[in-house]
Amino acid sequence: MQPQSNSQNSFPPHLKIAINLEDTLKKNVTRSVASPNTFAHPVITKEAHKATLDNYRKYVAAYNDQLKAINKDIRHYNKNVEKFIEKNPVTENKILLLKLFTSKYHHYKNNAYNKEVENFNDTHGLYIKKLPFQTVKPLSLQVFEAFLHGFTVQLQAQVKIFRQIGKTTPTTLPKMSINPYEISCQQRKGTLNLDLCGKTIRNHRERLEQAGVLIEKEYRGTSRPVKFAINPKILVVFEGYTPKTQNAENQFINSDERNVLPHTKVDTRSFKDKLEIKGNVNKHSRDKENSSNLLSNLKYYKVTQTQEGEKNSPAQNFNTKPGEKIPIHPKAVDAFRAKKANRAAKIETSGALISKIGVSAAAVPAENTVHDQLTEKWLNQIDNRFDLAGKLSQGVYNYYTPIATEDLRKMERSPGIDSEDFREIVIQDFIRSAAQLNRYDQAGAGSWGLAIKHIDKQFGCLRFTGKVTSKSDCYSKLMEFRYRLRRAVSWFNKRNWKAVRYASDYFDPLNDLPCDVAWKYTEKFWTKELKRQQDNSAARKKKAFQAAAKKEALIQDKKENEKLDRAIRKYFNKTYSLEQLTEYVTKQLPKKQQDQLPSRMNELNLKNLIK
Repeated sequence: MQPQSNSQNSFPPHLKIAINLEDTLKKNVTRSVASPNTFAHPVITKEAHKATLDNYRKYVAAYNDQLKAINKDIRHYNKNVEKFIEKNPVTENKILLLKLFTSKYHHYKNNAYNKEVENFNDTHGLYIKKLPFQTVKPLSLQVFEAFLHGFTVQLQAQVKIFRQIGKTTPTTLPKMSINPYEISCQQRKGTLNLDLCGKTIRNHRERLEQAGVLIEKEYRGTSRPVKFAINPKILVVFEGYTPKTQNAENQFINSDERNVLPHTKVDTRSFKDKLEIKGNVNKHSRDKENSSNLLSNLKYYKVTQTQEGEKNSPAQNFNTKPGEKIPIHPKAVDAFRAKKANRAAKIETSGALISKIGVSAAAVPAENTVHDQLTEKWLNQIDNRFDLAGKLSQGVYNYYTPIATEDLRKMERSPGIDSEDFREIVIQDFIRSAAQLNRYDQAGAGSWGLAIKHIDKQFGCLRFTGKVTSKSDCYSKLMEFRYRLRRAVSWFNKRNWKAVRYASDYFDPLNDLPCDVAWKYTEKFWTKELKRQQDNSAARKKKAFQAAAKKEALIQDKKENEKLDRAIRKYFNKTYSLEQLTEYVTKQLPKKQQDQLPSRMNELNLKNLIK
């Protein structure tokens, strides 16, 4: 490829003759390209990049050499000002004029400020000094190279669209957009390219503008980057458009497109997108605190007949025959009767309160009536644990139906059932459900009495003071125990109920090994169930998040398509030029819309023709 601008004699005439530099610098800022080069597909290759930097070094070196002579004249001028002030001291009127001058022209650039200084001194005397010009520092080369790199990327994005839409007509080279923040964030192989802030980069940009490296400034507001053109005596750009038919003498040396070489590294692995929730599911001790138990005062009597399944059980001396009477301590009977009378008093109190405030039975909501009936029903069905052990030994609950979860939820919300009563209800409900474990080989009342004690301790839901934590904790624990019981029943069903331990031995927490086939080991199944529930919950959340993200992406994509259509219509209406359209698409729209630009232009153009 042949460069479109020559690097020889790249310096403007005002750099060769150091006469009246202030006027020359002002011309540099407002200088425009008389006959700008045009390109179909402008590209800046490595050769063009290197040539541009070489031209920059030569240009800046000549500019700095010229400034030395100009600053020497300024120093001489300022010495004359000092001599004049010594002979003509500053009066109060002059001080007022100097303050007005400073407040009016302090923000001017050096060349404009020095011109105003000359006008003031010619009228009022030599009282104000000129400002010297600062040279372009070596660090400005790195900043200019960052500008050039951003301009190269900008041209690559535009040329890509030009090729998609089939543009071959040469047009004026677009201006370079300079965003100080983006320049300060540029990285090279993971390392920050320039460790400079945005303010420093703006200062270097102004210095390059003053030197004439950057020309034709286009300011479009604080929220948009400033546009500049690089001095055509410095910038080198190649033409990247290759005609379909070329003569042997008119072929480009190198193509701007990279070669696509074959490769042999093929990765055939499959990737699975799974959400893993890792955590420790080690065994942990449960709270075994419990309040005083009615069974603590129970005295069992040794019987001569032992049950076959409990010969080696530590509780074999506590077994009794089915139907045999159990001696009960008088204090335990009194405690149970007092508790039952307290429950009945609660029910009567709630009814008396309703009648006292004068509310008729018809005014009471049906839901409250149902709750009161349910409360009375289950409070009356709470058995003495001694009687419960006797009924279990007689097989009364071998085919017991557990309380429905809906009824449990109603009792949980009912104010007529306190936490202690609710805990007793759910524990006895589970114990009655567990009676099916000894359905085919009935355990004695003593065995069930000890089993009730073990179940009460393992159920927990008690604070260190002996009070119940909450109804919801009791409900959650009951759900856990029910799940573990279902797994145990299923396991025994598959083995035809062989080698089932008696209740006292089965619920003993010391039997926690797999070979013991006891209740304690079923915690393993509950741990797996909790893990499965967590995985399912995480999967549902992930699926919901992906669905929401997909929906949001579709909405955003629709908005971007509408922006693309509006920009294309502006181009058809000649509000946008082709360069403005490509700049908007590359800067404001995602890559998907950039790739859709040619096809969407054809579709909208066809619609306009049909209309």
